[in-house]
Amino acid sequence: MPFRIALESGLGSQGAAAAGLGILLHWSIFCTNFPAEDYMYTLFGLHVSSLLAAVYAYWAIAQFSLWHAIMRVGYLSSSFNVGLLLSISVYRLFFHRLRHFPGPLGSKLTRFYDAYLAAKDVQYNVEIGKLHDKYGNFVRTGSREVSIVRKSAVSLIFGPQSKCRKSTWYAQVSTDPKSCSIHHTRDVDDHRKRRKAWDRGLSVKALGTYEPRVKAKVDLLSAQIGAHLGRTFDATAWPMFLSFDIMGEVSRNMNTR
Repeated sequence: MPFRIALESGLGSQGAAAAGLGILLHWSIFCTNFPAEDYMYTLFGLHVSSLLAAVYAYWAIAQFSLWHAIMRVGYLSSSFNVGLLLSISVYRLFFHRLRHFPGPLGSKLTRFYDAYLAAKDVQYNVEIGKLHDKYGNFVRTGSREVSIVRKSAVSLIFGPQSKCRKSTWYAQVSTDPKSCSIHHTRDVDDHRKRRKAWDRGLSVKALGTYEPRVKAKVDLLSAQIGAHLGRTFDATAWPMFLSFDIMGEVSRNMNTR
């Protein structure tokens, strides 16, 4: 039986094949521009299912003991991951389109390095400042991320004609644009269509109608500050109340237009 013969072949050949599959997977995703981050849960479930199926195959078909089957699948999984990670690392260091931007080696390889910087003193902004002092206005802070401190870049990145998309961070709620708020959607066309509903409420003419309502809330905050002169005043809570009151007034006005 060819399948059983393949299962019973040497560890070396199987490990090499598993590593080759890891490399093939990476380049298949890269060459096809497959949005892997949108299907992480599906891919993870497929990976776990494949491991369980492999354990069953070694145990039921190749007649390995259950422990032996688990150990062999663990070895093959490690080989696969080594091939995958090695391929990703080589690509990010030598072939990625951001390879010419300066930055720490760890940041070029993985975002875990920046997670370490952020967790070290919980002052990631300070760490980013140090990187800019060392490397300049453009610093590669991730395999697919560049930190820029040049004012001329603001309009290019955030302007209406920008070709930059929101990062995958915004997809943490859902990869389906219909399940996201207009702020979190990463679909340009979906954002454009949904924004039309907001244009009327946020037009220059509409903003003028908000002024008396906003002023009333600001006057209320001023009155509360005046009433607490000489006494302890929660300077965090009351401005927060102001923000929520203004949001409520603006949204109420938009709903009635």
